[in-house]
Amino acid sequence: MQTPPEFDVVAEGYDQTFTQTPVGIRQRERVWAILENLIQPNPGNALELNAGTGEDALWLASKGWRVVATDASPAMLAAARKKWENTTLPTSALPTTLTLRLESLHTLKDTGFDLIFSNFGGLNCLNPAELQHLGTVVWDKLNPGGKFIAVVMGRFCWWESLYFLLKGKFRQAFRRLSKSPVDAFLTPQTSIPTWYFAPNELATLLQLVNNKNTICRPVGFWLPPSYLNPFFAKRPRLLSVLAWLERFVAPGWSACAADHYLICMEKEG
Repeated sequence: MQTPPEFDVVAEGYDQTFTQTPVGIRQRERVWAILENLIQPNPGNALELNAGTGEDALWLASKGWRVVATDASPAMLAAARKKWENTTLPTSALPTTLTLRLESLHTLKDTGFDLIFSNFGGLNCLNPAELQHLGTVVWDKLNPGGKFIAVVMGRFCWWESLYFLLKGKFRQAFRRLSKSPVDAFLTPQTSIPTWYFAPNELATLLQLVNNKNTICRPVGFWLPPSYLNPFFAKRPRLLSVLAWLERFVAPGWSACAADHYLICMEKEG
């Protein structure tokens, strides 16, 4: 019998510990603001990878996209469907769900997507070889002119390094620089191996290093990482100022110092 996906253990409380927290809300709003300027005004077919509890899938559906939301965790998708019961969208407009691991995307028979989207570090759960394979599959499933957009944790986050240096945890301050996987703990008893990729590394692994239509934007340069939510939840005005500053961060080097970066790659016709 296959071991249950690791994220099953946090599915029930995921929205309370991240999605609905002040930092989580601000981070997702930033992603959506960037997406608004990248996705086509005429919605088509969207495939979401590591959809979690369905927050992004529901947002895309509200914009008129026909969404297939996939995740390795059945419990996460169950939480998503329960959430969608309270939406005002008609049932016919709601996303469909499919339990599917990222490394098994090639088994999905559906093609002809105009958007394939992965948010908040789902791709960081793949090792370099798996990520390279995923890139091949993604481009086969996209329509010409379709976009692959992913929000990924990079190799350096100035917030993270400063936080751990101030706590005297020097090893953790620069853990993202490791070429080996780093254990990320979901609970004190459950961890998952996590790889970090700089934007140029990701583009190379996805075999798009020469793609002329690649866009990269910081997500979380001024906005703090989610594990700092307990501090910023007590300081909403400070968090609001940081969210305001985030809107004016210029692309470029800032993507290499943020908690995440959003990378958008368009399939050439």
